[in-house]
Amino acid sequence: MEIKDSIRAYHIVLALLALAAYFSDDLRRIHAWLGYAVSAIIVFRLLWSFQGDPQLKLSCFIPCFKGIGIKNFLAHPATGKVLTLGVLLSLTGAAATGIALDKGRTLGLGQPASIQREAEGEPVRERQRERRHHERSAMREAHKIFADIFIVFVALHIAHMIAYRRPMAKWMFFLKR
Repeated sequence: MEIKDSIRAYHIVLALLALAAYFSDDLRRIHAWLGYAVSAIIVFRLLWSFQGDPQLKLSCFIPCFKGIGIKNFLAHPATGKVLTLGVLLSLTGAAATGIALDKGRTLGLGQPASIQREAEGEPVRERQRERRHHERSAMREAHKIFADIFIVFVALHIAHMIAYRRPMAKWMFFLKR
């Protein structure tokens, strides 16, 4: 398999898993498993970047703004890279906050909340309970914000690809160039 085909396969798997995770928010256990799968794909991509092929290097995501101007900024390659970086950073933020919220419970690594309370041996003081609730609420809000930003960047990324990189967009969707 050529490297471009491998990248396309990775891209499709990541896109499907990430979108499934986003739209499965009400299905908590499935949402969590999909989130861990997205995290594994992200880690895989980071490790894959050390393989040596120039198309796999993380530097390919860094935009170069040389030659960008008012008349060409939408068609300039830096715009696509900024959108791709936005997708990756927001998805990574959503995955990281999701893992922080889950604390490994879905994987069987963390204790369920009820067992944690029993392990403390004494009733949790109201102040500690409020603090934990506030921290979890803030983390849930951050998770949701990252996920919503991810969807916006995905929409912009797709629109940009169709408008300015149509041959590549067709290729990614297995359409003739």
